[in-house]
Amino acid sequence: MDKQKIGIITILKCDNYGAELQAMALAKFLQEQGYNVQIIDYLFYKNLRHRYSDADYSIEGFDRVQRLKNILKFRFANAILEYVIPIFSRNQRNRHKRFQRFHQDYTPMSKEYRSMDELYSEELGYDTYIVGSDCVWCYYTEASIEPYFLTFAPQNKNRISYASSFGVSAIPEQLKPKYKELLNNIKTISVREGQGINLVREITGREAKLVLDPTLLMDKVSWGPFLNHNLCIPVQQYVLVYQLYPSQQLISIAQKIANAFKIPVWCLCKRAIKNPSYNGVKNIQDAGPSEFMSYIKNAKCVVTDSFHGTAFSVNFNVDFYTVLSNQRKDNSRMESFLDMLNLQNRIVWLEHNSNINYTPIDFTHANKILEEERAKSVEYLINAIEG
Repeated sequence: MDKQKIGIITILKCDNYGAELQAMALAKFLQEQGYNVQIIDYLFYKNLRHRYSDADYSIEGFDRVQRLKNILKFRFANAILEYVIPIFSRNQRNRHKRFQRFHQDYTPMSKEYRSMDELYSEELGYDTYIVGSDCVWCYYTEASIEPYFLTFAPQNKNRISYASSFGVSAIPEQLKPKYKELLNNIKTISVREGQGINLVREITGREAKLVLDPTLLMDKVSWGPFLNHNLCIPVQQYVLVYQLYPSQQLISIAQKIANAFKIPVWCLCKRAIKNPSYNGVKNIQDAGPSEFMSYIKNAKCVVTDSFHGTAFSVNFNVDFYTVLSNQRKDNSRMESFLDMLNLQNRIVWLEHNSNINYTPIDFTHANKILEEERAKSVEYLINAIEG
């Protein structure tokens, strides 16, 4: 009997390491289970080629003036990033090419859908529709999030979520009726954060399943073929920084560890331009997804404020510290993940004493828990597809 045909919608093609890797990971994992899988190539609103339609409104209800401002902002900024800056920046050219090549080589894609009108008018023909991970249900995006509740999928088809995220810990009261309607369009719901379970229960009265981020469905051996093994690393050891929010305190933590071992600090930048420079720190600005994973795997220690920086460090058994701030809204997924693995002692809070005494991690217990949670997540996913 032929395996099902599965279509996955998620956020990707925005040159973001976590977004691209989680999208590829879910598709690749399901392919390895024998399914016929495609990423539904619906362009995220920040993509330069995304086209707004009358149906494409923010759940917050932006008026036409606000929408025009947003269109101009993203169109102008993205046009500069894609067409102007690469003329002058080799890093930007190389980085973008590496992201494109990664998807060309590894991610099974449908044809491209540039607007909601294009997506909703298509007869896609999948047996199961999955909304994947990342902050697909975040209300403060500046376009419609309805496609990420699978409202374009036929009602007689299987519709599930895998590790989807609200990106916040609370939903405004006035938006809850709409969220209830949208969530109830999904047959089986799973989320990647404990707070997501609470929100689904609060809004719909339904129980969601907590599962691992798609990148953790694959272990470090499975990720091996997708790393850049030809990466030229001129030193044997280094401390790697990957930060989403510039912080001198985070850099100081990395420098303290590096000084103890007399090794350099490298910073894996989240973009190719306008990156802060720190004394004695080498910026890596042209990495793609394969290079991102390779730099983490080969590091002596990773200091990061990123979930996927943390997740890949754990998966590759690389020592790390996760640096958080009480000012951020998205701490819950990192706290939940590290609590689950009994690695909460690797969290450093900027508002507290950020002086640390470096100690290596014994990953034995964390690996055992991760393997158990991976098995549970796989069981949920396969049952939801076959159920």
